Amino acid sequence: MTDLPPVTDWFPAIIDPAYVGWYECRYFDGDLPQRLWFDGELWRRAPGGEVAYFGNDPDEAEQESWRGLSLPAVALVRQPRRFALS
Repeated sequence: MTDLPPVTDWFPAIIDPAYVGWYECRYFDGDLPQRLWFDGELWRRAPGGEVAYFGNDPDEAEQESWRGLSLPAVALVRQPRRFALS
């Protein structure tokens, strides 16, 4: 079993995240969270993708919530090339 990444508290969608990236979002309290991308202005289904309904309608944003994902940093390890470039 893999451990899930730590997350922040839930924030109402009327408050925008401070950073561009992936977030767990709920349309209404109790809904199963789904991952949406915040591009700094709008919530989207994927980076550069379709705009989501989440957080983009001020009449519903008070009932919606998001939380940040605290993903561990991935160390990049350089491996020697197997084949020389020609």
